[in-house]
Amino acid sequence: MKLGLFLIMENWDDDIPRAYAEHMETIRQADGLGLDDLWLAEHHFSDYSVSPSLTGLLAYAAGITSRIRIGAAAYLLPFHDPVTVAEDVATLDILSGGRMLFGAAKGGPFERQKAQFGVEGDEARERMLEGMDFVQRLLTEESVDFSGEHYSAEDLTVYPRPLQTRIPTFIASRDETAISYAAAHGFGLMAAHAWDLVRIRNQVATYREHHVEEAYPELMASRSFLVADTDEAAREAARPHIRRFRKRMSRQGFGRRGKDDFFNEDRLLANGVIGSPETCRQRLAELAEAGVTRVALKPVTHDHVQVRECLSTVASELDPEQESCT
Repeated sequence: MKLGLFLIMENWDDDIPRAYAEHMETIRQADGLGLDDLWLAEHHFSDYSVSPSLTGLLAYAAGITSRIRIGAAAYLLPFHDPVTVAEDVATLDILSGGRMLFGAAKGGPFERQKAQFGVEGDEARERMLEGMDFVQRLLTEESVDFSGEHYSAEDLTVYPRPLQTRIPTFIASRDETAISYAAAHGFGLMAAHAWDLVRIRNQVATYREHHVEEAYPELMASRSFLVADTDEAAREAARPHIRRFRKRMSRQGFGRRGKDDFFNEDRLLANGVIGSPETCRQRLAELAEAGVTRVALKPVTHDHVQVRECLSTVASELDPEQESCT
């Protein structure tokens, strides 16, 4: 299982230039420590998760790193012209030396974003899946003719051409239609950090039902993350950040209320990789057993120094395949 870092560019101190600088320094450290992946999110209209320009952030990250894979988690495809996305992804693949990982989503439980871009309900899923068809053809073919419900092209070739023959591609969804589409095309899946192991196993099972060879997918799961000397210390350190995260995201229309509350504090704690090194190793082993192939750890602390200390622990101690966890 690959271990990586997941960032939504949190503006913890209400100072966006500082937030960008601190996060980029954390990315440099993750690359130097040998983590496998970096995943960045796309969010709009938030003064807390300041990541609206995913291509710009990924390009900068590619320029300050040398080995870590650069992942989009994810392009909110219904909000974009697929031609521009294909051009951006190909450019990023070249700038990163063939390290690009392409993830797409329909918009998540973020109602204000979908309303502003005028893409809601079933149309968001339709645009995502049709857009994925279009993007993939543009990345892998020349002289593309495309005629869909939402997008079209005639004899179109995008430049530059990507370095990778087939850029690893992931779809973020729990919807059976999207999962079956991913299975039919051999794409990977993405699981949100609020999802429990039951939902992840169901996602894998649905994929296998629809895959002609009943193969297991590449599956990236993001997880809230904090490591400390004891489980209690880690959970108590994580709680203030999760509460602030929930408050700041929810007030700007991110997430849902009630039983489907995406940012439920207890859910994020229970499903996270949060605890002592031994507990964190066990959580990672459980994810691997459920079918996760790549874990993207989202730090739940306001302290950048603590983030980097936790990443050092990841690199030196948190191997989910160690015998002590089996």
